[in-house]
Amino acid sequence: MAALGRPRGFDRTVALEGALQAFWEQGFESTSIADLTRRLGIGPPSLYAAFGDKRALFLEVLDLYYGSFVQFLDETLAVPGARRDAIAAMLLGIARFYSTPGLPRGCMVNTAAAPTGEPILLARLAELRSSVQERLRRETRAAADAGELPRDMEPDALAAVIWTTVLGMSMRSRDGADRDELESTARSIMTIWPPVR
Repeated sequence: MAALGRPRGFDRTVALEGALQAFWEQGFESTSIADLTRRLGIGPPSLYAAFGDKRALFLEVLDLYYGSFVQFLDETLAVPGARRDAIAAMLLGIARFYSTPGLPRGCMVNTAAAPTGEPILLARLAELRSSVQERLRRETRAAADAGELPRDMEPDALAAVIWTTVLGMSMRSRDGADRDELESTARSIMTIWPPVR
């Protein structure tokens, strides 16, 4: 009789990475339990024992993905100096991330197929997007406080334009835009922010 437990050598971190790839590529609804068990190399009972249901696994994967993305943001934006330069570096980094060979294109949180009829998942996705936008607002407000913005430039409006660009870059990547195009977009949007004098 086959054992129902997790296979010997089961690595939860590796399994989560496999689930992340599946959800990122296909979205929540199009990723079946069969897709997940095939990708993770475990049977359905092992998947449920390790992660709960598909919804719980998706939420855990979201936290894994978002944690890595926030770490990247924090490292980029923590660079000393002008906030304009930090945000410009962040946008170029995002352009490169969205076009990394071997990874699904775009951002899992921003452009993966939305899970309709799943209010908990939709709320979590909106919460994650909102937290990144708020991170940008803090940066542009800090820039305004430091005199890096013209007095007639509203920092929250600038953050909204930058965030909309990030969302657009994710969608363009999903549609096949290459790294050169995404980097060009990242550089072009920064022209609305005058260099520090």
